[in-house]
Amino acid sequence: MKNINISNLSKWKEFRQLEEKVIISFFEEIQTSQNQLEKDIISIGFRSFIDVCNCIYIQNSSIQNFNNEYFNIIKIKNKLNKIKYKSVIDYDLEKEKIFSDFRIFKLLKLFIKINMNRLKYIFKPTAFVFIESINLEKLKIYDKYGLILPISITNFLNKSNEKNDAESLIGLSNRLADRILNNINSIQFDKKYVAKILYEHFRSIYNDYKKIKINTLPKNLIINCGNKTPLRLLCRVMKMNKKNVVSFAHGEILQNKDYHRLWLDNIISTNYVEQYSFLADDLKTKIKKTPFMNLFTSKIESLKNDIEFPKKGRLLFENKKVLLIGNATKLHSYSTVTSFIPSIQAEIELTILNFMKNKHSVVNYKAHPGGHVKTELIEFYKSKNFINIENEIFEKVIPHYDIIIFYYARTSTINAAFKSKKHLIFIDLGIEKYEVNSFNKIKDRCHIIKYEDIL
Repeated sequence: MKNINISNLSKWKEFRQLEEKVIISFFEEIQTSQNQLEKDIISIGFRSFIDVCNCIYIQNSSIQNFNNEYFNIIKIKNKLNKIKYKSVIDYDLEKEKIFSDFRIFKLLKLFIKINMNRLKYIFKPTAFVFIESINLEKLKIYDKYGLILPISITNFLNKSNEKNDAESLIGLSNRLADRILNNINSIQFDKKYVAKILYEHFRSIYNDYKKIKINTLPKNLIINCGNKTPLRLLCRVMKMNKKNVVSFAHGEILQNKDYHRLWLDNIISTNYVEQYSFLADDLKTKIKKTPFMNLFTSKIESLKNDIEFPKKGRLLFENKKVLLIGNATKLHSYSTVTSFIPSIQAEIELTILNFMKNKHSVVNYKAHPGGHVKTELIEFYKSKNFINIENEIFEKVIPHYDIIIFYYARTSTINAAFKSKKHLIFIDLGIEKYEVNSFNKIKDRCHIIKYEDIL
């Protein structure tokens, strides 16, 4: 196998830099706008930056080598001839799915699950939790409230979604597109098209935003994560009307404290809860350093004060069962929290798998449960004959392996791995800067191998 062209990996880093500049543009517009409606609409519709980034990068960069061996796993199946821009952030579809998924019996079932061990908190204030964004494990140990009552987003939004043109949103979309163009002047793009993408997103939110009855919203709300636009809408309105919104960090022990972390929950919640105190401290430090400090919640808590990981021991490869944790495969909607173009991802993963094979290890691969071409990627790996595919749930199979390998830290599977007594390897791709405390935890628990050293 030919080694990965390191310039391909730099394209992922290039995309990350583009994404950060677009996110900063959104923050700047929220901060400088004198109009509260505009501030709220951008905060609610923040996920539209994903479409903006993908539109700019996919249509204006030579990001794919179509003769690449790994890209052929897609072309052979006639999935598509080239990577194309495709809008993925659709408020109407998100809302439609929420209404179609809602079942009344969920409420009673969840009420029992959530509160069966909360009698000791009975004299504390009552809070509500949206069933569309719930984390039972974290609710079990979150003790700031007494009874927690499950409710649905459907209680507060109309199923239909009328759309009316709003002159102010046209101006907002054009200004934001101008700001993005100025911030990423190294890449040319169709500003009018980006403004249109923004306008369509903002317009879809606008009517529901105007119709929400503030007095019907709960005083105290807990959510898992602000990754759904209808959820963001209700939380933002609550926050701006002095109601309490608690959001939990999304699963990972080693989340990096970058701008991607801050937009997700910290502009729609009043309280943000990390898993451990060192992560909360990292986030507080990050917020103090950012020029957008006033946009984010200052109430950063943690569920636990500390964490004890098993210490890493001497690492032996020969005849060891090794499991590589794969990332999600994407054909569009790239972001820093998922993988990049499938060919680049396959090159990275196959380079790691070959490295382990050459160490005389028994090589296994665990695919990410999501993704667009997971089946094709797995079949491609099977054709290499030395790679075994693991299909079972990760937490169940940890005992079967001697060494577990990660090449990205933004994954919830890393929690179970860190708490296990297994040897862990972290392949540092060199495209991300980690906060000091987080990376110290990685170094304490994992054997660090630089990607450039295995090429």
